[in-house]
Amino acid sequence: MAACRIDVIHDRVPGRLRLAVEGLRYDGAGLERLLSGLKGRPGLRRVSGSLRSGRLLVEQLGVGPRLRRRAHPSTSSSRGASRSA
Repeated sequence: MAACRIDVIHDRVPGRLRLAVEGLRYDGAGLERLLSGLKGRPGLRRVSGSLRSGRLLVEQLGVGPRLRRRAHPSTSSSRGASRSA
């Protein structure tokens, strides 16, 4: 999967981040590549995805600070842009 737009859908629950990934919907191979690339990353407890919705759920280990949005050219937020992370 080439670089794509990623929108933060929900980030209010500490340790959980729901993302919409452009082009992921019904792309089983793309979903598998994303999940494989994130598997075993430090600080992540679980990452799951939905082919129907094209969304990812990222869960952080521990009860530490909320996952934070990173400024990245291919990343944007369609909801809650004025909220602080």
